[in-house]
Amino acid sequence: AVTLLQEGLSVSPAYTNFRLMLARIYLKNKNKQQAYYYLKPHKPEIDGNVDYYAMLAGLAQSLDDLDTALIAYKQLTNYEPNRAKWWLGLGISADKAQQVRLALTAYHTAQNMGQLSASSRNYINARIAQLEKP
Repeated sequence: AVTLLQEGLSVSPAYTNFRLMLARIYLKNKNKQQAYYYLKPHKPEIDGNVDYYAMLAGLAQSLDDLDTALIAYKQLTNYEPNRAKWWLGLGISADKAQQVRLALTAYHTAQNMGQLSASSRNYINARIAQLEKP
């Protein structure tokens, strides 16, 4: 499957679904770096490609490519502003990048939506308390 998808990409490098399928295969095999390799250079329209951006943002964040994570999460929050998990991801990425104001805004936005699990809400509350300390 990987070889076939790679051949498909060599013929059609802009075909987003091939990139996403390859990334999913590598992620399933616990190879985040290789999954990220196929996603990072390609920037399709977000419309119709939310899964692509969600995977790109998550991988960038976990691999500490914070610039890419921030860009992807900002695109997700702009496209679907009512999804708390995008705001949480933006908050975590901004927090890691030491962009305190953006992190706090994103955390508060996610918190106010009430769509997150108890553990995510607890994490947000702890980070807000830490970041708002004088």
